[in-house]
Amino acid sequence: PAAAGPSAFCSKGFKQGPKICCAASCGGCGGAGCGGFPGGKDKCCGAFIKENGRVCVDGEDTVCLKEASAASSPAVLKALPPPPPSGRPPAPAAAGPSAFCSKGF
Repeated sequence: PAAAGPSAFCSKGFKQGPKICCAASCGGCGGAGCGGFPGGKDKCCGAFIKENGRVCVDGEDTVCLKEASAASSPAVLKALPPPPPSGRPPAPAAAGPSAFCSKGF
């Protein structure tokens, strides 16, 4: 027999894509009507599981996210471009009275 190793991700539940794991009681994961599955939206709809943000502790854990998705979030933030040097949007090209505030009050 093969040596016991770590369980595959979501081995006791249902996957929605590569990173979300719903409860086995749901009978599926995500999609139209997932809130009506046994277990409700919190255990059966990927959007709610993702919003909760709980990372799976092992391959048999359910109602959780695969660890890689949580670990990759900071890297995504680091990849964003820096804000403009002034931190403010550019000023309008023409200064002076405008239709928005033409009366001065």
